[in-house]
Amino acid sequence: MFENFSAMLRKAMNLARQEAKAYNSEFIGTEHILMAIIQDQGIAAMTLKALNVDLKRIRQEVVKLITPSTSPTVTLGPLPFSPRAKHAIELAGEEATKRNETVIGTEHMLLGIMREPETIAFQVLTKLGLTCDKVSEMIYESPYTEGAVRPEEDRPFELHLFGDRGQVFEIALKTKPTFNRLEDGREVVEWEEDGKKFSLVVSRSHSIYTISPK
Repeated sequence: MFENFSAMLRKAMNLARQEAKAYNSEFIGTEHILMAIIQDQGIAAMTLKALNVDLKRIRQEVVKLITPSTSPTVTLGPLPFSPRAKHAIELAGEEATKRNETVIGTEHMLLGIMREPETIAFQVLTKLGLTCDKVSEMIYESPYTEGAVRPEEDRPFELHLFGDRGQVFEIALKTKPTFNRLEDGREVVEWEEDGKKFSLVVSRSHSIYTISPK
């Protein structure tokens, strides 16, 4: 199942399994996947931040809706996904296909969750004011995905993102990006791509951007 996942999403799925076990759940649900994909600096987490969603609030709201089992769950073999979580993963694959991408990233997984109603994850995200269209628009404005490789010669600049566990990803750009600091300490990185303007908002305490000519 994970062979077409980005490294970030594979890591998130392992974290989701740990989340499910922590609450003695019999299945890995969309709520566990959601809590997992916001733990690292993947595209899903950065998209939510760009939409001014507090990631800690997401976790708090999910925990309110989870009813932990009082007894440990005994499962032979890997913990299975719930039927709705499986469907959300299938929808994530459809989102990647829409963009002609072969790698499914956390950004596609987030959209898959947004397309699977009647789940805890969907309830939490909609409660925080998100819609599938709003999330989709933010994600697809970016020229980058977790599975993208852009070694093109007409992109002389490299934008590197570093998290607290090392480099998360790098993007090859045609134009030199600009950096502006917000009053709250976050940085806004802006650049142009084929006549369109793009921007990325990053928490300064968690990530560092560097540019280097090729």
